Amino acid sequence: TQGINAQNNDLKMKNPLLQKSTLQYQAPDFSIIKDEHFKPAFDYGLKINLQEIEVIANNPAKPTFQNTVLALETSGEVLTRAVGIFYNLTGANTNPTLQAIETEYAPIFSAQTDKIYLNSKLYNRIKSIDLNKLKGEDKRLTEYYLQQFELAGANLSDADKEKMKKINEE
Repeated sequence: TQGINAQNNDLKMKNPLLQKSTLQYQAPDFSIIKDEHFKPAFDYGLKINLQEIEVIANNPAKPTFQNTVLALETSGEVLTRAVGIFYNLTGANTNPTLQAIETEYAPIFSAQTDKIYLNSKLYNRIKSIDLNKLKGEDKRLTEYYLQQFELAGANLSDADKEKMKKINEE
């Protein structure tokens, strides 16, 4: 694992998308972001995000707002940062390289969303949280995630989930 950790640290040091910006409001420093930073950041972020989701979904502790909803809300930080910067850039100043990356990763991002929102263990953890014991923003965020899971197809049968995944991939 030391070799893997050293590789990850090396990747983080060389890729500005894998670390929080030091600029005000953590605004991205576009002067140091290169097209070739996106794919490694996406791949790393996708992997880490799935690991985080698996930890949440398989947590043996009773589901609570903190260990399920808040954990889900704060997961995927690296992926969220890289994707947000990428789509802001492609929306404002794209090029053929970025367009090719966008085409390549669209089905990958869709599959990632499916892995989260069609995850029965995760959905059942959120459903088991007593909304009557929550207040304010905690309750609203839990309701939001329940709605997002249901809109994505979390209540579908396994066969219908597979159909949904194929549709989303297209």
